[in-house]
Amino acid sequence: MENVQNEKLGQPHSDADIIVQANIILIDVEDFGLHQRPHPAHDPGVEVHYHYIVKVDQSQNTFTSPFVTGADLMAVSGKDSARFRLIQLLKGPGHQNHTRVIALDETVDLRGFGIERFVTEAIAITFYIDQQDYQTQEPCLTVRQILVDFAGVDPSEKTLADKQNCSHEYKNLDEAICLHQGQTFTLFDNAPTQVS
Repeated sequence: MENVQNEKLGQPHSDADIIVQANIILIDVEDFGLHQRPHPAHDPGVEVHYHYIVKVDQSQNTFTSPFVTGADLMAVSGKDSARFRLIQLLKGPGHQNHTRVIALDETVDLRGFGIERFVTEAIAITFYIDQQDYQTQEPCLTVRQILVDFAGVDPSEKTLADKQNCSHEYKNLDEAICLHQGQTFTLFDNAPTQVS
């Protein structure tokens, strides 16, 4: 799929917000979606090529085909698809806004009615501390953040440990842990155990 990223096209000049250059018609997908207009038809006797200007986050990108995949759109965003998802913004009847998640393997027809643009959104990471689930959109947290902000415990009284490998205790409170979905931790008491 041919894509020209971050192409500076200027503002469309014509009444229909279309730029025609050498048998190429540039369609600003966001503008057509915002104003709920159908994409223009052309004279069937003239060979033309449509190029679609699509906004992903704040970046304008030009695609030469009306059919793009979620992976194509995610690629131009520069975001990691393991940490972000793609959201399509649509303008519905009565100017009501709608959103929907676009899967990486899903094909989007840019000629569809009401498409405005696409944005990326951080995926919440769920992790567990002693069977209690917590969510964050931050990919990495310090041991201190996990203990204080999530578990709500005093780091001088508790130690965080990896539940899959209980022999690994996190003693350095400033150590960053890059989380993965479903990661599990446990807490150990720092107080000495009394033997009777």
